[in-house]
Amino acid sequence: MATLTVGAGKTYSTLAAAVGASSAGDTILIDAGTYTNDFATIGHDLTIQGVGGLAKLQAVAQPPNGKAILTTNANVTLDHIEFTGATVPDGNGAGIRYEGGALTITRSWFHHNQNGILAASSAGGTISIDFSEFNNNGNGDGITHNIYVNDIAQLSITNSYFHDPVGGHEIKSRARETIVTNNRIQDGPNTIGNYAVDLPNGGAAIISGNVIEKGAQAQNRTFVHLGGELFPSYDNTTLSMTGNVFINNATGGPPTLLRNDSSVGGANAPATISGNIFWNISAGQVALGSATVGSNSFNTGAGPALDLSSPIEAACFRAGTRLATPDGPVAVEDLDPGDEVLSAFGATLKVRWIGHRTLDCRRHPRPRDVLPVRIGAGAFSPGAPIRDLWLSPDHALLLDGGLIPARYLLNGATILQEEADEVTYFHVEVETSLGEATHTVLLAEGLPAESYLDTGNRRAFANGGGEVQLHPDFAHDIWKRAGIAPLVTEGAALSAVRHRLAIRAIALGHRLVNNPCLTLEVDGRVVPQLPGEGPAVFLLPPGAQTGLLHSRIFVPAHVIAGSDDHRPLGVGVTRLALDGQAVDLAALGEGWHPTEGGHR
Repeated sequence: MATLTVGAGKTYSTLAAAVGASSAGDTILIDAGTYTNDFATIGHDLTIQGVGGLAKLQAVAQPPNGKAILTTNANVTLDHIEFTGATVPDGNGAGIRYEGGALTITRSWFHHNQNGILAASSAGGTISIDFSEFNNNGNGDGITHNIYVNDIAQLSITNSYFHDPVGGHEIKSRARETIVTNNRIQDGPNTIGNYAVDLPNGGAAIISGNVIEKGAQAQNRTFVHLGGELFPSYDNTTLSMTGNVFINNATGGPPTLLRNDSSVGGANAPATISGNIFWNISAGQVALGSATVGSNSFNTGAGPALDLSSPIEAACFRAGTRLATPDGPVAVEDLDPGDEVLSAFGATLKVRWIGHRTLDCRRHPRPRDVLPVRIGAGAFSPGAPIRDLWLSPDHALLLDGGLIPARYLLNGATILQEEADEVTYFHVEVETSLGEATHTVLLAEGLPAESYLDTGNRRAFANGGGEVQLHPDFAHDIWKRAGIAPLVTEGAALSAVRHRLAIRAIALGHRLVNNPCLTLEVDGRVVPQLPGEGPAVFLLPPGAQTGLLHSRIFVPAHVIAGSDDHRPLGVGVTRLALDGQAVDLAALGEGWHPTEGGHR
Protein backbone atom coordinates (compact mmCIF):
# COMPACT_ATOMS: atom_id res chain seq x y z
CA MET A 1 0.00 0.00 0.00
CA ALA A 2 1.63 3.20 -1.23
CA THR A 3 1.03 6.88 -0.47
CA LEU A 4 0.81 9.17 -3.50
CA THR A 5 0.91 12.97 -3.31
CA VAL A 6 -0.87 15.63 -5.36
CA GLY A 7 -0.19 19.36 -5.47
CA ALA A 8 2.33 21.97 -6.47
CA GLY A 9 5.77 20.39 -6.39
CA LYS A 10 4.37 16.96 -5.48
CA THR A 11 4.62 13.74 -7.47
CA TYR A 12 1.35 14.40 -9.32
CA SER A 13 -0.22 17.71 -10.28
CA THR A 14 -3.73 16.28 -10.71
CA LEU A 15 -5.88 13.88 -8.77
CA ALA A 16 -6.77 12.04 -11.98
CA ALA A 17 -3.09 11.26 -12.61
CA ALA A 18 -2.65 9.96 -9.08
CA VAL A 19 -5.77 7.80 -9.32
CA GLY A 20 -4.50 6.36 -12.59
CA ALA A 21 -1.14 5.50 -11.01
CA SER A 22 -2.61 4.06 -7.79
CA SER A 23 -3.27 0.47 -6.82
CA ALA A 24 -5.83 -1.14 -4.51
CA GLY A 25 -5.35 -0.05 -0.91
CA ASP A 26 -3.27 3.05 -1.69
CA THR A 27 -3.71 6.48 -0.12
CA ILE A 28 -3.62 9.75 -2.06
CA LEU A 29 -2.75 12.95 -0.16
CA ILE A 30 -3.93 16.02 -2.07
CA ASP A 31 -2.94 19.52 -0.99
CA ALA A 32 -5.60 22.15 -0.35
CA GLY A 33 -6.27 24.20 -3.46
CA THR A 34 -8.44 24.29 -6.57
CA TYR A 35 -8.19 21.52 -9.16
CA THR A 36 -10.18 22.44 -12.26
CA ASN A 37 -11.83 19.74 -14.41
CA ASP A 38 -9.90 17.06 -12.53
CA PHE A 39 -12.24 14.14 -13.29
CA ALA A 40 -11.57 10.53 -12.32
CA THR A 41 -13.20 7.10 -12.23
CA ILE A 42 -12.18 4.92 -9.29
CA GLY A 43 -12.53 1.17 -9.66
CA HIS A 44 -10.30 -0.09 -6.84
CA ASP A 45 -10.15 0.46 -3.08
CA LEU A 46 -8.64 3.87 -2.38
CA THR A 47 -8.36 6.61 0.25
CA ILE A 48 -8.16 10.26 -0.84
CA GLN A 49 -7.22 12.73 1.91
CA GLY A 50 -7.14 16.52 1.58
CA VAL A 51 -4.17 18.08 3.39
CA GLY A 52 -4.08 21.59 4.83
CA GLY A 53 -7.76 22.28 4.13
CA LEU A 54 -10.22 21.34 1.43
CA ALA A 55 -9.00 20.11 -1.94
CA LYS A 56 -11.53 21.74 -4.26
CA LEU A 57 -12.53 19.72 -7.33
CA GLN A 58 -14.22 22.32 -9.52
CA ALA A 59 -15.94 21.49 -12.79
CA VAL A 60 -16.18 24.31 -15.33
CA ALA A 61 -16.60 21.81 -18.17
CA GLN A 62 -18.83 18.75 -18.29
CA PRO A 63 -17.32 15.45 -17.11
CA PRO A 64 -16.34 13.39 -20.18
CA ASN A 65 -18.13 10.29 -18.85
CA GLY A 66 -21.39 12.24 -18.62
CA LYS A 67 -21.71 11.42 -14.93
CA ALA A 68 -19.69 13.15 -12.25
CA ILE A 69 -16.48 14.72 -11.03
CA LEU A 70 -15.64 11.41 -9.35
CA THR A 71 -17.25 8.09 -10.25
CA THR A 72 -16.71 5.33 -7.70
CA ASN A 73 -17.24 1.59 -7.86
CA ALA A 74 -15.09 0.22 -5.02
CA ASN A 75 -14.43 0.78 -1.32
CA VAL A 76 -13.47 4.45 -1.39
CA THR A 77 -12.79 6.84 1.51
CA LEU A 78 -12.77 10.61 0.94
CA ASP A 79 -11.78 13.24 3.49
CA HIS A 80 -11.48 17.02 3.14
CA ILE A 81 -12.61 17.09 -0.51
CA GLU A 82 -14.86 19.76 -2.06
CA PHE A 83 -17.05 19.09 -5.12
CA THR A 84 -18.67 21.87 -7.13
CA GLY A 85 -19.94 22.74 -10.59
CA ALA A 86 -20.90 19.29 -11.93
CA THR A 87 -23.37 19.44 -14.83
CA VAL A 88 -24.14 17.03 -17.70
CA PRO A 89 -26.63 17.17 -20.59
CA ASP A 90 -29.20 14.82 -19.01
CA GLY A 91 -29.36 16.99 -15.88
CA ASN A 92 -27.95 14.33 -13.55
CA GLY A 93 -24.40 15.58 -13.08
CA ALA A 94 -23.05 14.96 -9.61
CA GLY A 95 -20.12 15.64 -7.38
CA ILE A 96 -19.92 11.86 -7.00
CA ARG A 97 -21.67 9.16 -9.02
CA TYR A 98 -21.68 6.09 -6.81
CA GLU A 99 -21.91 2.74 -8.60
CA GLY A 100 -21.00 0.22 -5.89
CA GLY A 101 -18.85 -0.69 -2.90
CA ALA A 102 -18.51 1.07 0.43
CA LEU A 103 -18.23 4.84 0.05
CA THR A 104 -17.09 6.72 3.16
CA ILE A 105 -17.12 10.53 3.16
CA THR A 106 -15.86 12.70 5.99
CA ARG A 107 -15.33 16.45 6.33
CA SER A 108 -16.21 17.16 2.71
CA TRP A 109 -18.36 19.72 0.91
CA PHE A 110 -20.78 19.28 -2.03
CA HIS A 111 -22.33 22.42 -3.48
CA HIS A 112 -23.68 23.91 -6.71
CA ASN A 113 -23.89 20.61 -8.57
CA GLN A 114 -26.94 19.15 -10.33
CA ASN A 115 -26.83 16.49 -7.58
CA GLY A 116 -24.46 16.48 -4.64
CA ILE A 117 -24.21 12.68 -4.75
CA LEU A 118 -26.17 10.46 -7.12
CA ALA A 119 -26.01 6.78 -6.19
CA ALA A 120 -27.03 3.93 -8.48
CA SER A 121 -28.64 0.80 -7.08
CA SER A 122 -26.10 -1.69 -5.72
CA ALA A 123 -27.06 -4.73 -3.68
CA GLY A 124 -24.98 -4.75 -0.51
CA GLY A 125 -23.58 -1.28 -1.18
CA THR A 126 -23.16 1.26 1.61
CA ILE A 127 -22.63 5.02 1.85
CA SER A 128 -21.49 6.68 5.07
CA ILE A 129 -21.35 10.49 5.40
CA ASP A 130 -19.98 12.23 8.48
CA PHE A 131 -19.16 15.87 9.34
CA SER A 132 -19.87 17.02 5.79
CA GLU A 133 -21.92 19.71 4.08
CA PHE A 134 -24.38 19.64 1.15
CA ASN A 135 -25.97 22.79 -0.22
CA ASN A 136 -27.30 24.47 -3.37
CA ASN A 137 -27.41 21.24 -5.32
CA GLY A 138 -30.21 20.70 -7.83
CA ASN A 139 -31.52 21.96 -11.18
CA GLY A 140 -34.69 23.48 -9.81
CA ASP A 141 -36.69 20.71 -11.49
CA GLY A 142 -37.69 18.87 -8.31
CA ILE A 143 -35.96 15.66 -9.38
CA THR A 144 -32.37 16.59 -8.54
CA HIS A 145 -31.33 16.83 -4.92
CA ASN A 146 -28.62 17.54 -2.37
CA ILE A 147 -28.22 13.75 -2.23
CA TYR A 148 -30.14 11.05 -4.12
CA VAL A 149 -29.45 7.41 -3.23
CA ASN A 150 -31.10 4.50 -5.01
CA ASP A 151 -31.49 0.89 -3.81
CA ILE A 152 -28.42 0.10 -1.67
CA ALA A 153 -28.08 -1.72 1.64
CA GLN A 154 -27.47 1.31 3.88
CA LEU A 155 -27.15 5.08 3.84
CA SER A 156 -25.81 6.64 7.04
CA ILE A 157 -25.64 10.43 7.47
CA THR A 158 -24.29 11.80 10.75
CA ASN A 159 -23.04 15.12 12.16
CA SER A 160 -23.56 16.89 8.83
CA TYR A 161 -25.23 20.02 7.47
CA PHE A 162 -27.75 19.94 4.60
CA HIS A 163 -29.26 23.21 3.44
CA ASP A 164 -30.56 25.30 0.54
CA PRO A 165 -31.54 22.59 -1.98
CA VAL A 166 -32.44 24.00 -5.39
CA GLY A 167 -36.00 22.80 -5.89
CA GLY A 168 -35.41 19.22 -4.76
CA HIS A 169 -35.10 17.29 -1.52
CA GLU A 170 -32.42 17.68 1.09
CA ILE A 171 -32.06 13.88 1.36
CA LYS A 172 -33.70 11.32 -0.92
CA SER A 173 -32.97 7.69 -0.08
CA ARG A 174 -34.23 4.42 -1.52
CA ALA A 175 -31.75 2.50 0.64
CA ARG A 176 -32.95 -0.58 2.50
CA GLU A 177 -31.74 1.09 5.69
CA THR A 178 -31.39 4.84 6.21
CA ILE A 179 -29.84 6.43 9.31
CA VAL A 180 -30.01 10.23 9.73
CA THR A 181 -28.58 11.23 13.10
CA ASN A 182 -27.26 14.43 14.71
CA ASN A 183 -27.49 16.56 11.59
CA ARG A 184 -28.72 20.02 10.68
CA ILE A 185 -31.18 19.88 7.77
CA GLN A 186 -32.30 23.44 7.12
CA ASP A 187 -33.95 24.98 4.06
CA GLY A 188 -33.03 28.53 4.99
CA PRO A 189 -35.14 31.62 4.24
CA ASN A 190 -34.79 31.78 0.46
CA THR A 191 -34.79 28.19 -0.78
CA ILE A 192 -37.71 26.67 -2.69
CA GLY A 193 -37.12 23.27 -1.11
CA ASN A 194 -39.07 20.03 -1.06
CA TYR A 195 -38.97 17.19 1.50
CA ALA A 196 -36.30 17.31 4.18
CA VAL A 197 -36.08 13.50 4.07
CA ASP A 198 -37.78 11.46 1.35
CA LEU A 199 -37.90 7.66 1.72
CA PRO A 200 -40.04 6.75 -1.32
CA ASN A 201 -39.41 2.99 -1.20
CA GLY A 202 -39.64 2.75 2.58
CA GLY A 203 -36.97 0.73 4.36
CA ALA A 204 -35.84 0.68 7.98
CA ALA A 205 -35.23 4.33 8.85
CA ILE A 206 -34.01 6.17 11.93
CA ILE A 207 -34.22 9.96 12.11
CA SER A 208 -32.88 11.10 15.48
CA GLY A 209 -31.12 14.00 17.17
CA ASN A 210 -31.42 16.35 14.19
CA VAL A 211 -32.44 19.98 13.80
CA ILE A 212 -34.76 20.07 10.77
CA GLU A 213 -36.13 23.39 9.50
CA LYS A 214 -38.74 24.01 6.82
CA GLY A 215 -37.96 27.37 5.18
CA ALA A 216 -40.27 30.28 4.47
CA GLN A 217 -40.23 29.67 0.69
CA ALA A 218 -40.60 25.87 0.84
CA GLN A 219 -42.77 24.61 -2.01
CA ASN A 220 -43.55 21.41 -0.11
CA ARG A 221 -44.51 21.86 3.53
CA THR A 222 -44.06 18.18 4.46
CA PHE A 223 -40.91 17.42 6.42
CA VAL A 224 -40.60 13.63 6.02
CA HIS A 225 -42.16 11.35 3.40
CA LEU A 226 -42.30 7.56 3.79
CA GLY A 227 -43.24 5.28 0.87
CA GLY A 228 -45.44 6.28 -2.03
CA GLU A 229 -43.32 5.21 -5.02
CA LEU A 230 -42.87 1.44 -4.55
CA PHE A 231 -45.89 -0.84 -3.96
CA PRO A 232 -45.59 -2.64 -1.75
CA SER A 233 -42.82 -0.86 0.13
CA TYR A 234 -39.76 -2.78 1.26
CA ASP A 235 -40.93 -5.44 3.67
CA ASN A 236 -38.59 -4.16 6.41
CA THR A 237 -40.15 -0.69 6.37
CA THR A 238 -40.30 1.04 9.75
CA LEU A 239 -39.63 4.62 10.79
CA SER A 240 -38.43 6.00 14.13
CA MET A 241 -38.33 9.78 14.63
CA THR A 242 -37.01 10.63 18.09
CA GLY A 243 -35.11 13.43 19.80
CA ASN A 244 -35.32 15.88 16.90
CA VAL A 245 -36.08 19.59 16.78
CA PHE A 246 -38.50 20.41 13.95
CA ILE A 247 -38.91 24.10 13.08
CA ASN A 248 -41.63 25.19 10.70
CA ASN A 249 -40.93 28.58 9.10
CA ALA A 250 -42.98 27.88 5.96
CA THR A 251 -45.56 30.56 5.18
CA GLY A 252 -47.53 29.04 2.32
CA GLY A 253 -49.91 26.89 4.34
CA PRO A 254 -50.12 24.34 7.16
CA PRO A 255 -47.22 21.93 7.60
CA THR A 256 -47.20 18.14 7.81
CA LEU A 257 -44.45 16.52 9.82
CA LEU A 258 -44.80 12.98 8.39
CA ARG A 259 -46.67 11.77 5.35
CA ASN A 260 -46.86 7.99 5.58
CA ASP A 261 -47.70 6.59 2.15
CA SER A 262 -45.97 3.27 2.75
CA SER A 263 -47.73 -0.01 2.12
CA VAL A 264 -46.72 -3.28 3.81
CA GLY A 265 -49.28 -6.07 4.04
CA GLY A 266 -51.98 -3.72 2.80
CA ALA A 267 -51.43 -1.10 5.51
CA ASN A 268 -49.08 1.70 6.41
CA ALA A 269 -45.77 0.50 7.85
CA PRO A 270 -45.22 1.35 11.53
CA ALA A 271 -43.89 4.82 12.32
CA THR A 272 -43.04 6.15 15.78
CA ILE A 273 -42.77 9.86 16.62
CA SER A 274 -41.73 10.68 20.18
CA GLY A 275 -39.41 12.83 22.27
CA ASN A 276 -39.27 15.60 19.66
CA ILE A 277 -39.53 19.37 20.02
CA PHE A 278 -41.87 21.06 17.56
CA TRP A 279 -42.00 24.74 16.63
CA ASN A 280 -45.13 25.97 14.83
CA ILE A 281 -46.41 22.45 14.29
CA SER A 282 -49.63 21.49 16.02
CA ALA A 283 -50.67 18.06 17.28
CA GLY A 284 -53.02 17.69 14.32
CA GLN A 285 -50.19 18.34 11.87
CA VAL A 286 -47.84 15.62 13.10
CA ALA A 287 -48.88 12.74 10.85
CA LEU A 288 -50.81 12.17 7.65
CA GLY A 289 -51.33 8.43 7.58
CA SER A 290 -50.65 5.92 10.32
CA ALA A 291 -48.16 6.74 13.12
CA THR A 292 -47.71 6.12 16.83
CA VAL A 293 -47.25 9.55 18.40
CA GLY A 294 -45.73 9.63 21.86
CA SER A 295 -44.81 12.53 24.11
CA ASN A 296 -43.53 15.56 22.20
CA SER A 297 -43.11 19.26 23.00
CA PHE A 298 -45.21 21.77 21.03
CA ASN A 299 -44.12 25.40 20.81
CA THR A 300 -44.96 28.52 18.83
CA GLY A 301 -42.93 31.58 17.93
CA ALA A 302 -39.63 32.30 16.27
CA GLY A 303 -37.95 29.10 17.40
CA PRO A 304 -34.27 28.68 18.18
CA ALA A 305 -31.62 30.41 16.08
CA LEU A 306 -30.24 28.22 13.32
CA ASP A 307 -26.62 27.15 13.45
CA LEU A 308 -25.17 28.08 10.05
CA SER A 309 -21.57 27.03 10.69
CA SER A 310 -19.80 24.43 8.59
CA PRO A 311 -19.32 21.01 10.22
CA ILE A 312 -15.79 20.82 8.79
CA GLU A 313 -13.04 21.60 11.28
CA ALA A 314 -10.29 24.10 10.54
CA ALA A 315 -6.77 24.47 11.89
CA CYS A 316 -6.71 26.75 14.95
CA PHE A 317 -5.13 27.96 18.18
CA ARG A 318 -6.59 26.57 21.39
CA ALA A 319 -8.05 29.09 23.81
CA GLY A 320 -5.36 30.44 26.12
CA THR A 321 -2.64 30.55 23.46
CA ARG A 322 -0.76 33.86 23.61
CA LEU A 323 0.20 35.70 20.43
CA ALA A 324 2.93 38.32 20.25
CA THR A 325 1.68 41.92 19.96
CA PRO A 326 3.45 45.30 20.21
CA ASP A 327 2.20 45.44 23.83
CA GLY A 328 3.39 41.95 24.76
CA PRO A 329 1.76 38.50 24.56
CA VAL A 330 -2.07 38.48 24.50
CA ALA A 331 -4.38 35.43 24.73
CA VAL A 332 -5.99 34.77 21.37
CA GLU A 333 -9.51 34.94 22.82
CA ASP A 334 -8.80 38.49 24.07
CA LEU A 335 -7.90 39.85 20.64
CA ASP A 336 -10.41 41.84 18.55
CA PRO A 337 -10.51 42.91 14.91
CA GLY A 338 -8.39 46.03 14.58
CA ASP A 339 -5.88 44.97 17.25
CA GLU A 340 -2.25 44.71 16.23
CA VAL A 341 -0.12 41.55 16.26
CA LEU A 342 3.49 40.85 15.38
CA SER A 343 4.53 38.53 12.59
CA ALA A 344 7.50 36.21 12.86
CA PHE A 345 9.21 38.46 10.30
CA GLY A 346 9.00 41.58 12.49
CA ALA A 347 6.02 43.25 10.81
CA THR A 348 3.08 44.75 12.68
CA LEU A 349 -0.26 43.68 11.21
CA LYS A 350 -3.88 44.36 12.07
CA VAL A 351 -6.30 41.60 12.99
CA ARG A 352 -8.94 41.39 10.27
CA TRP A 353 -11.15 38.59 11.65
CA ILE A 354 -11.08 36.02 14.46
CA GLY A 355 -12.91 32.75 13.99
CA HIS A 356 -13.91 30.62 16.95
CA ARG A 357 -15.55 27.27 17.54
CA THR A 358 -16.14 24.93 20.48
CA LEU A 359 -16.03 21.18 19.84
CA ASP A 360 -17.32 18.32 21.98
CA CYS A 361 -14.49 15.81 21.64
CA ARG A 362 -16.48 13.12 23.43
CA ARG A 363 -19.03 12.96 20.60
CA HIS A 364 -16.54 13.15 17.78
CA PRO A 365 -16.16 9.84 15.88
CA ARG A 366 -12.45 10.55 15.30
CA PRO A 367 -11.21 12.40 18.39
CA ARG A 368 -7.64 12.39 17.07
CA ASP A 369 -8.76 14.85 14.39
CA VAL A 370 -9.81 17.48 16.95
CA LEU A 371 -7.97 16.80 20.21
CA PRO A 372 -5.35 19.49 20.89
CA VAL A 373 -1.67 18.87 20.26
CA ARG A 374 0.50 20.06 23.15
CA ILE A 375 3.99 21.25 22.22
CA GLY A 376 5.91 21.25 25.47
CA ALA A 377 7.90 24.25 26.61
CA GLY A 378 11.36 24.10 25.08
CA ALA A 379 10.46 21.23 22.70
CA PHE A 380 12.40 22.84 19.84
CA SER A 381 15.05 24.72 21.82
CA PRO A 382 15.30 26.61 25.11
CA GLY A 383 12.39 29.06 25.11
CA ALA A 384 10.79 27.65 21.98
CA PRO A 385 8.03 27.57 22.87
CA ILE A 386 8.18 29.81 25.92
CA ARG A 387 5.52 27.72 27.63
CA ASP A 388 3.34 24.80 26.57
CA LEU A 389 1.54 25.57 23.31
CA TRP A 390 -1.71 23.88 22.26
CA LEU A 391 -2.75 23.76 18.61
CA SER A 392 -5.37 21.90 16.63
CA PRO A 393 -3.88 18.90 14.80
CA ASP A 394 -3.86 20.63 11.40
CA HIS A 395 -2.47 23.98 12.53
CA ALA A 396 0.91 24.43 10.88
CA LEU A 397 4.24 25.78 12.14
CA LEU A 398 6.81 27.42 9.86
CA LEU A 399 9.89 25.20 10.10
CA ASP A 400 12.82 25.15 7.67
CA GLY A 401 10.86 27.18 5.16
CA GLY A 402 7.81 24.89 5.10
CA LEU A 403 4.50 24.77 6.95
CA ILE A 404 4.20 21.51 8.90
CA PRO A 405 0.84 20.63 10.56
CA ALA A 406 1.18 19.84 14.26
CA ARG A 407 -0.12 16.28 13.81
CA TYR A 408 3.01 15.41 11.81
CA LEU A 409 5.29 16.46 14.69
CA LEU A 410 3.89 14.12 17.37
CA ASN A 411 6.71 12.18 19.03
CA GLY A 412 5.16 10.76 22.21
CA ALA A 413 7.55 12.76 24.36
CA THR A 414 7.74 16.53 23.93
CA ILE A 415 4.83 16.80 21.49
CA LEU A 416 1.71 14.92 22.53
CA GLN A 417 -1.99 14.82 21.76
CA GLU A 418 -3.96 15.57 24.93
CA GLU A 419 -7.31 14.20 26.00
CA ALA A 420 -10.11 16.76 26.44
CA ASP A 421 -13.87 16.58 26.81
CA GLU A 422 -14.32 19.90 25.05
CA VAL A 423 -12.00 22.34 23.33
CA THR A 424 -12.44 25.87 22.00
CA TYR A 425 -10.32 26.87 19.04
CA PHE A 426 -9.58 30.29 17.54
CA HIS A 427 -7.98 31.36 14.30
CA VAL A 428 -6.70 34.82 13.41
CA GLU A 429 -6.86 36.44 10.00
CA VAL A 430 -4.64 39.47 9.48
CA GLU A 431 -4.48 42.21 6.86
CA THR A 432 -1.87 44.41 5.25
CA SER A 433 -1.66 48.19 5.59
CA LEU A 434 -3.83 48.33 2.43
CA GLY A 435 -6.59 46.40 4.19
CA GLU A 436 -6.07 43.20 2.20
CA ALA A 437 -6.20 39.79 3.84
CA THR A 438 -2.83 38.06 3.92
CA HIS A 439 -1.44 34.72 5.03
CA THR A 440 1.54 35.11 7.33
CA VAL A 441 3.26 33.62 10.36
CA LEU A 442 2.50 34.82 13.88
CA LEU A 443 4.41 34.15 17.07
CA ALA A 444 2.44 31.83 19.33
CA GLU A 445 4.22 31.35 22.66
CA GLY A 446 7.35 32.20 20.69
CA LEU A 447 6.88 29.64 17.91
CA PRO A 448 6.14 30.65 14.29
CA ALA A 449 2.55 29.53 13.61
CA GLU A 450 0.48 30.32 10.55
CA SER A 451 -2.34 32.85 10.50
CA TYR A 452 -5.68 32.05 8.88
CA LEU A 453 -5.73 31.37 5.13
CA ASP A 454 -9.17 31.24 3.56
CA THR A 455 -9.28 27.97 1.64
CA GLY A 456 -13.09 28.02 1.62
CA ASN A 457 -13.46 26.86 5.23
CA ARG A 458 -14.42 30.12 6.96
CA ARG A 459 -17.80 28.63 7.78
CA ALA A 460 -16.09 25.98 9.89
CA PHE A 461 -16.25 28.63 12.61
CA ALA A 462 -19.32 29.55 14.62
CA ASN A 463 -19.01 33.19 13.47
CA GLY A 464 -18.00 32.43 9.89
CA GLY A 465 -21.11 33.96 8.31
CA GLY A 466 -22.59 32.90 5.02
CA GLU A 467 -21.15 30.99 2.13
CA VAL A 468 -17.69 32.09 1.02
CA GLN A 469 -16.57 31.56 -2.55
CA LEU A 470 -12.86 31.39 -3.27
CA HIS A 471 -11.38 34.41 -5.03
CA PRO A 472 -10.60 33.73 -8.71
CA ASP A 473 -6.90 34.41 -8.10
CA PHE A 474 -6.82 31.08 -6.26
CA ALA A 475 -8.03 29.24 -9.36
CA HIS A 476 -5.13 26.80 -9.65
CA ASP A 477 -3.55 26.37 -6.27
CA ILE A 478 -4.35 28.28 -3.10
CA TRP A 479 -1.18 27.35 -1.30
CA LYS A 480 1.06 28.02 -4.28
CA ARG A 481 -0.39 31.47 -4.92
CA ALA A 482 -1.50 32.70 -1.50
CA GLY A 483 0.23 30.57 1.11
CA ILE A 484 3.19 32.06 2.94
CA ALA A 485 5.15 28.82 2.45
CA PRO A 486 4.66 25.34 0.96
CA LEU A 487 2.84 22.69 2.96
CA VAL A 488 5.13 19.87 4.13
CA THR A 489 3.69 16.50 5.14
CA GLU A 490 6.37 14.08 3.95
CA GLY A 491 9.90 13.75 2.66
CA ALA A 492 13.36 14.84 3.75
CA ALA A 493 12.27 18.22 5.10
CA LEU A 494 9.83 16.63 7.54
CA SER A 495 12.34 13.94 8.52
CA ALA A 496 14.98 16.57 9.29
CA VAL A 497 12.65 18.49 11.62
CA ARG A 498 11.53 15.32 13.39
CA HIS A 499 15.15 14.24 13.80
CA ARG A 500 15.98 17.51 15.53
CA LEU A 501 12.95 17.14 17.77
CA ALA A 502 14.11 13.64 18.73
CA ILE A 503 17.60 14.88 19.60
CA ARG A 504 16.10 17.67 21.67
CA ALA A 505 13.76 15.22 23.45
CA ILE A 506 16.74 13.07 24.40
CA ALA A 507 18.49 16.17 25.74
CA LEU A 508 15.42 16.79 27.90
CA GLY A 509 15.64 13.27 29.37
CA HIS A 510 13.38 11.21 27.09
CA ARG A 511 14.56 7.87 25.72
CA LEU A 512 13.71 5.35 23.01
CA VAL A 513 14.49 1.80 24.14
CA ASN A 514 14.69 -1.54 22.35
CA ASN A 515 13.71 -3.65 25.36
CA PRO A 516 10.02 -4.56 25.02
CA CYS A 517 9.85 -5.36 28.76
CA LEU A 518 7.80 -8.53 28.22
CA THR A 519 5.75 -9.89 31.08
CA LEU A 520 3.24 -12.73 31.15
CA GLU A 521 0.22 -12.59 33.42
CA VAL A 522 -1.30 -16.04 34.06
CA ASP A 523 -4.62 -16.29 35.87
CA GLY A 524 -4.02 -12.85 37.41
CA ARG A 525 -0.42 -13.50 38.55
CA VAL A 526 2.77 -12.28 36.85
CA VAL A 527 5.09 -15.06 35.69
CA PRO A 528 8.76 -14.00 35.41
CA GLN A 529 10.66 -14.46 32.17
CA LEU A 530 13.43 -17.05 32.40
CA PRO A 531 16.93 -15.60 31.96
CA GLY A 532 18.86 -16.22 28.75
CA GLU A 533 19.34 -15.04 25.19
CA GLY A 534 17.03 -15.75 22.26
CA PRO A 535 13.25 -16.21 22.43
CA ALA A 536 11.44 -15.16 25.60
CA VAL A 537 10.63 -18.21 27.74
CA PHE A 538 8.10 -18.40 30.56
CA LEU A 539 7.45 -21.33 32.91
CA LEU A 540 3.71 -21.75 33.31
CA PRO A 541 2.31 -22.89 36.66
CA PRO A 542 0.31 -26.14 36.76
CA GLY A 543 -3.33 -25.76 35.79
CA ALA A 544 -2.84 -22.46 33.96
CA GLN A 545 -6.02 -21.32 32.20
CA THR A 546 -5.60 -17.81 30.79
CA GLY A 547 -2.61 -15.70 29.91
CA LEU A 548 -2.04 -12.06 29.04
CA LEU A 549 1.20 -10.97 27.34
CA HIS A 550 2.20 -7.41 28.20
CA SER A 551 4.86 -5.25 26.58
CA ARG A 552 5.89 -1.69 26.05
CA ILE A 553 4.20 -0.04 23.09
CA PHE A 554 5.20 2.24 20.30
CA VAL A 555 3.12 4.48 18.05
CA PRO A 556 4.43 4.51 14.47
CA ALA A 557 3.41 8.15 13.92
CA HIS A 558 5.60 9.16 16.88
CA VAL A 559 8.82 7.69 15.52
CA ILE A 560 8.37 7.37 11.74
CA ALA A 561 8.34 10.64 9.79
CA GLY A 562 5.22 11.04 7.67
CA SER A 563 3.33 8.15 9.28
CA ASP A 564 -0.29 8.75 10.22
CA ASP A 565 -0.55 5.40 12.00
CA HIS A 566 -1.54 6.26 15.56
CA ARG A 567 -2.19 2.71 16.74
CA PRO A 568 -0.43 1.79 19.99
CA LEU A 569 1.43 -1.35 18.92
CA GLY A 570 2.96 -3.90 21.24
CA VAL A 571 5.79 -6.32 20.62
CA GLY A 572 5.75 -8.14 17.29
CA VAL A 573 5.27 -11.86 17.92
CA THR A 574 6.32 -14.05 15.01
CA ARG A 575 6.04 -17.43 16.74
CA LEU A 576 4.40 -18.71 19.91
CA ALA A 577 4.86 -22.25 21.24
CA LEU A 578 3.34 -24.12 24.18
CA ASP A 579 5.40 -27.12 25.36
CA GLY A 580 7.18 -26.98 22.01
CA GLN A 581 3.99 -27.07 19.95
CA ALA A 582 3.33 -24.01 17.74
CA VAL A 583 0.23 -22.00 18.59
CA ASP A 584 -1.93 -20.59 15.78
CA LEU A 585 -1.57 -16.83 16.27
CA ALA A 586 -4.68 -16.17 14.18
CA ALA A 587 -6.76 -18.10 16.74
CA LEU A 588 -5.75 -15.89 19.67
CA GLY A 589 -8.17 -13.43 21.24
CA GLU A 590 -8.43 -9.73 21.94
CA GLY A 591 -5.29 -7.66 21.45
CA TRP A 592 -3.72 -9.87 18.76
CA HIS A 593 -3.52 -8.67 15.18
CA PRO A 594 -2.08 -10.05 11.94
CA THR A 595 1.61 -9.33 11.48
CA GLU A 596 2.64 -6.62 9.04
CA GLY A 597 5.83 -5.76 7.20
CA GLY A 598 8.74 -5.11 9.51
CA HIS A 599 7.23 -7.39 12.21
CA ARG A 600 4.65 -4.75 13.12
